[in-house]
Amino acid sequence: MISINSEPIFLIIITAWVIYRFLAARRAGGLHLGREIVVNFFFIYACFVFSYTVFPMDIVLYGFDPNDANLIPLVQMIRFLRYLENPFVIRNLLGNLVLLVPLGIFLPLLFRKSRKFTVVVTTGFLVTLSIEVFQLLLRFRVFDIDDLIINTIGVAVGYGLFKLLYKIPFLRRSFDGIADAKRPADIRYFISFAGVVLVGFLAIFYLSIAGSTDTEEMILEKLSQQNQQRVAYSQFDKYLVVVAESADGAKSVSYYRQVVLSRYVPVLGDINLDLQENEYSINGTSFSAREVDYFAIARSNQPIAAMTSGESRFPVTSSGEYHFSVARLPLAKTDAYFSFHFVDDSGNDLGLSQDS
Repeated sequence: MISINSEPIFLIIITAWVIYRFLAARRAGGLHLGREIVVNFFFIYACFVFSYTVFPMDIVLYGFDPNDANLIPLVQMIRFLRYLENPFVIRNLLGNLVLLVPLGIFLPLLFRKSRKFTVVVTTGFLVTLSIEVFQLLLRFRVFDIDDLIINTIGVAVGYGLFKLLYKIPFLRRSFDGIADAKRPADIRYFISFAGVVLVGFLAIFYLSIAGSTDTEEMILEKLSQQNQQRVAYSQFDKYLVVVAESADGAKSVSYYRQVVLSRYVPVLGDINLDLQENEYSINGTSFSAREVDYFAIARSNQPIAAMTSGESRFPVTSSGEYHFSVARLPLAKTDAYFSFHFVDDSGNDLGLSQDS
């Protein structure tokens, strides 16, 4: 998992916004003061929504389970309604409802074309859908269709408030003046603003990943820096496994998972290894609420074709006398830890014993 700080991202966003509004004002030969105030309040609001829904951005690089997403409407909401006495539940429900209410006001206030219920609600739906998908793709929060429903209702409430305020004569004149105010027709400045923000975010994202991961070469180079000698080394699927020996003869094994851009993160910490001939070791860890990954290492001079668990068969890679495999099995299968066997090409059990 990597954490991305909000400060450099907002520094880029605010700097690009100030330059964009300056260029827009010069292009238009001046800007309407009332509209400019509303536009900048809208920008501040958009930054708040971005901060509230995105940060802290702790991105899961592996072990992500899309099945954790809630795709059944109202399930989570009904569950929350049972615990209304809990302040957290109240804050969550009201927060999601109120979050996009201002959007339902800002849109018709700034744009006459957005003074239709369907336009405002559709825009609000697409905005909150984008937020949920963004959270899902970057794997730092869970997609919840109930959030989508509540946020969209919030936009509709905001539009209703705008319509009520619009009935007041002096506010109607002010709202119409803001919507009809002169503004630059050339959108190139806005596209440039959006492009700068996107490039800045991607650069920070890449630098954060680079600072939290290692390449294969970096992993192997660290062995010599730590006065360790590589004994065995293998790649299988998205995993990299390294068996190393220190100067005092102690052996250890490290597992890494490839995450992005040919870069790796540790799956398990360095594990002390004291395998004798025809022994194997199993280490398990859970990356989801449903499954467990079992990492196996065996020591044998016999050729090993596969590792089995019940009816399941998992490929094995070898490096000298060491053999490696990974098995992903249901969490409910409580006996899995003791169910592994190593077999030859004919499926015969090679009789390896588990290291105690």
